[in-house]
Amino acid sequence: MLVSLKSSYQYNFVLLFLTVAFLGALVGTVPGAYLELAKRSRMSNPHP
Repeated sequence: MLVSLKSSYQYNFVLLFLTVAFLGALVGTVPGAYLELAKRSRMSNPHP
């Protein structure tokens, strides 16, 4: 990392990184939970 970077630029970069990480976790978690619920419902209900 360059020491001469502006603090505002670093703050915006960290904020952007946290936002992307949060969205990535959200997109990765919601379908996983949905699939897990679908698996459990299929196991409890073998007949559709």
